[in-house]
Amino acid sequence: MEFDRKGHRRQWRNANLSGKNLILAYVVLIFLGGCYAATPMVRMEKGESLATYKIFKVTSTVNETGKKFEFDVAGELTQQIKSKLKEKGYKINCETDTQEVCLVIKSRIITYEPGSVAKRWILQGTGKTRATVRTFLIDNKTENIIGEIVTSEEVSGGGLFSAGADKWILEVIAKGITNEIDKRVKGD
Repeated sequence: MEFDRKGHRRQWRNANLSGKNLILAYVVLIFLGGCYAATPMVRMEKGESLATYKIFKVTSTVNETGKKFEFDVAGELTQQIKSKLKEKGYKINCETDTQEVCLVIKSRIITYEPGSVAKRWILQGTGKTRATVRTFLIDNKTENIIGEIVTSEEVSGGGLFSAGADKWILEVIAKGITNEIDKRVKGD
């Protein structure tokens, strides 16, 4: 144990480490504090299972917000869903006239706000990036809706660290949708 000239114990090393930990905790809060990730809500028709589906058809996402954006939000979400399904090893090239059993995935963007990095930087909670997507799971043979997934995501802080949230929020939503489908296909 070390003592200073007045006989007080020196604890500067421990204080320095706790200061580093405090800074690390603050940085982690900046990165994660602005993210709000809700678990997707899933509703399946009674007695329906996705275990028989191995091939998917992802239809073009419909933008129901009535707004135009700087980029094709609906097209981006469609591509993200296809990409996430491919990453999980699923085929996504179901043809309309095929004899194979396919799951048709139809998504609709209900709400979308691109938000503002500058506003989030100035005051957390303002300039939020938000999106809500409703996805229908449809049997290609019967054309019956066998399930529905509603996913809502929000980025409300993070300042400059949240730049690009207007696009990556769609990736997060696509991941939520495909994870829920994957769980039900595998029977989890």
